[in-house]
Amino acid sequence: MQEAVERLGSRLENSFFAKKPNEWHRSRGYYTWCSGPRRAKMNFQDVTPAFLRLRYSPGCHPATAVPDGRTACDAGIPSPAREPACYTQTTGHPEGADVVYDGGPRLEVTVGHSGADFTGADHLALQGAVDYVAKMGGGVVRILPGIYEMGNSLFIREKVDIVGSGDDTILRKCRSARTRLALDIDWYSNRVSVKDPSIFSVGGGLLLRGRSPHFDRQQFVKRTVIAIQGSDVYINEEPRENFWLETKPEACTLFPVITGNYVNEVTIEGLCIDGNRAENENLDGNYGGCIFIQDCNHITVRDVTCRDYDGDGVSWQVCHDVTIEDCRSLNNAGLGLHPGSGSQRPIIRNNHIVGASQGLFFCWGVKYGIAEGNVIEDCGKYGISIGHHDTDNLIRNNVIRRSHEVGIYFREHPAPTRDPHRNVFEGNLIVDSGRAAKGDAVAIDMNGTAEDVILRRNQVVDTRRKAKDRRRIGLRIGERVKRLCVEGMTYRGMEQEVVDLRK
Repeated sequence: MQEAVERLGSRLENSFFAKKPNEWHRSRGYYTWCSGPRRAKMNFQDVTPAFLRLRYSPGCHPATAVPDGRTACDAGIPSPAREPACYTQTTGHPEGADVVYDGGPRLEVTVGHSGADFTGADHLALQGAVDYVAKMGGGVVRILPGIYEMGNSLFIREKVDIVGSGDDTILRKCRSARTRLALDIDWYSNRVSVKDPSIFSVGGGLLLRGRSPHFDRQQFVKRTVIAIQGSDVYINEEPRENFWLETKPEACTLFPVITGNYVNEVTIEGLCIDGNRAENENLDGNYGGCIFIQDCNHITVRDVTCRDYDGDGVSWQVCHDVTIEDCRSLNNAGLGLHPGSGSQRPIIRNNHIVGASQGLFFCWGVKYGIAEGNVIEDCGKYGISIGHHDTDNLIRNNVIRRSHEVGIYFREHPAPTRDPHRNVFEGNLIVDSGRAAKGDAVAIDMNGTAEDVILRRNQVVDTRRKAKDRRRIGLRIGERVKRLCVEGMTYRGMEQEVVDLRK
């Protein structure tokens, strides 16, 4: 046992950390290291998926144990009997070698109301299954048909795929409730004192929200309840923010239905997420949604219905190589699909978005993405919105119908270098943009100083009757737009096909 621990520690210290750990606490079973202003801590179970990329092999000996209940084979230490030939080493992982299992079927478990490996009808059963499969090195959690009441988020884990039974598998968010705080919360507190603790349950989600007592900004902190004693609700992590009574902060039961942070290589497929909008307050898309992930890479969401959330359908922030395909974002109050700040190379393909405030919203710094084959309908403002540092994206073969304000909207920033440059819009169909009875109804509205944009073979159509006080415009080009390439555009039903303010 001790020898296995020593060997694991030596391998981690010498091979897998680009920034060497400066301490190894063997007795506590975690590493600490310094990186910039923050000091990070990671359990063995977190280190292994992120840096060693190991998978369980039937040839391993579970009796050879290392800390946190993992086997020596899980840690990459060969069993005494034989070297497991199913491990293969690849390159390219930023922290060093990437070792993966590629030798046969993955572990698969089921969750259902009855007759399943994990039996239950709420978030606890689902999370139990996901965490178990993660502990075993990854695999598939298959959710059987039924309605699952979500009193907290389902937290995704590394290399654990979540597969439902189509729209017969429904994850429904619980009714939201809120209460005022009874005492101040300092950033290091492990409990929240509230006036009405009855709205919370152990294992349930808790959101702290309120204005910062130090800065003029709203702050949000999402946590899980681990115990309740009187009016004190204990949470799984410190809030890391101060919530003081003079700013009238609240604790409430708002959270994304499926979420993840710093998790890679996960597929979510074939299920329905019901945000229960009628019984919930709004949660901003920078913190919530039917699906909300942050700092995650190589995530695929396929054939998922995200409906009726008082916020975004799917939001991903600082996430690279995310694929959203064949999904439905229906009647969500916020953004239909929200590729968030800093997200690189998103693929957004063959989705159907209906009734969002904005259908497809490119946030800040979204680059090298592809959005194709999507149908976007009846959005309260814009079908597609693109702006701050969103560059080098390809948006093609989409259908945008009945946007209440603008079909495709280029946002403006005071600093020209931050506008959306070098984007290509090709083969899109924009129909009946602008619902106002008076003023301009614009299909493509280019504001700001966008440079080197290509508009190629897009069709702009208006099928409505002519209105006396409304001017239908196909393309409006802002006075500071530079080096715009327009090729093969067609217009039908416009009072004015192109308004070029550069002239």
